[in-house]
Amino acid sequence: MTDVTSNRAGSKASWRDATPWVDSQHPAVKQIATRLVADMDTREAAARACYRYVRDAIPFGFPADRLHHRASDVLTAGYGDGLSKSTLLTALWRAAGFPARQWIVHIPGEFLAGFVYPGRFLVHAVTELRVGQSWCRTDTYLLDTPLAERAREAMTRGGSELGWAMDPHLDAPWEGAGDSLSRVARTNPHQGPWEDLGTWLARDPGQLHDHPLHGASWRDVRADAQMRVELLRRRRSLPLRGPHT
Repeated sequence: MTDVTSNRAGSKASWRDATPWVDSQHPAVKQIATRLVADMDTREAAARACYRYVRDAIPFGFPADRLHHRASDVLTAGYGDGLSKSTLLTALWRAAGFPARQWIVHIPGEFLAGFVYPGRFLVHAVTELRVGQSWCRTDTYLLDTPLAERAREAMTRGGSELGWAMDPHLDAPWEGAGDSLSRVARTNPHQGPWEDLGTWLARDPGQLHDHPLHGASWRDVRADAQMRVELLRRRRSLPLRGPHT
């Protein structure tokens, strides 16, 4: 499969439109968004329903068929990494009528230690929507609840403060208002906003390649990382073998 590309200008006043990556008009995306918000009596509840769907109905993982996924592709795969899940959440929010956009954060590569040998830094996405007059940012949909529990156990055993895509200090999920950010997202500067990640990537296609997940051996790295996700779900893990680049 070919990667998604985007050549849009990236200057959106409403942040409501479908884009090459955030294909919020795709029938599958629209159907899910409509179902999620149908019985919600407040805008906050509707936004929260989309967030919870992306967090738990789309398990965390590393699809190895391509680097870049549009929102409808994430639904087809049924799982995704942080960039993919951010794109899907942005699309669901736009399909539900919310202005939504994305930010890029460069975080320490050790954030994925346990799954992937750390690179120099890791590109991380934060998703932002407007509820009323306020913009709210979140990235706490990253790990589905069962995997988050396993990751917390692994970090406790290892005595680590960084790794397994987990923030051990995160107490509660996003509730439809305000910000809900992991520590790595709170403590590193945000770049954006962007209408989709393709607009950001089009400025410099090499921006992702400093991490093994997006380097020359990305297919092998992602397949190995996915195997480690599946092991952790079964309360097992393997030591990382070393750099994959």
